Amino acid sequence: MMKRLLIMALLLMPGVLRAQQQKDSVPATTTHPAYYYYTGIPPFQTTLVNGKSFSDKNLIKGRPVIMFLFLPDCGYCHKEMEWITAAMARLAHVQIVMVTDQSMADMAGYYQEAGLAKYRNIKMGRQENRDLIGFYGLKYYPGIFVYDKNHQIVYHHEGTVPVDTLLHYLKD
Repeated sequence: MMKRLLIMALLLMPGVLRAQQQKDSVPATTTHPAYYYYTGIPPFQTTLVNGKSFSDKNLIKGRPVIMFLFLPDCGYCHKEMEWITAAMARLAHVQIVMVTDQSMADMAGYYQEAGLAKYRNIKMGRQENRDLIGFYGLKYYPGIFVYDKNHQIVYHHEGTVPVDTLLHYLKD
């Protein structure tokens, strides 16, 4: 009887060890971007068109935020900003933070071309280190991430999205 138990234990041992090896080899990373787990606005720092620094610490508490990741030469990004600026009367209470990793010259050119300087609630900055692109796991432009007045994410989208959709998620 003891012999049979020993033989069974030896036969089962490779399966137990293999299961343990698979369990230990599960990657620590996940398939979701960081904003799935950290729902607040991430720490960030950008350099604005005027050369000044702008970060998450400059955001006004109690006001919603749209993080808008873009490329200065992206047609979809241009179209989305046209829609947003056309609806600015309904978005005046929203802090819009536009971030790119492209050159300061390209960013400043688009800023002037689009006439964004007249909108006090739009901040456009450059982030050379691409931290936000990594945080959001951005694959397509524009990347639009909407935060409520408590600075918690309520909506995200890659590509253009109707302004009415943004407004729906910006309601209190």
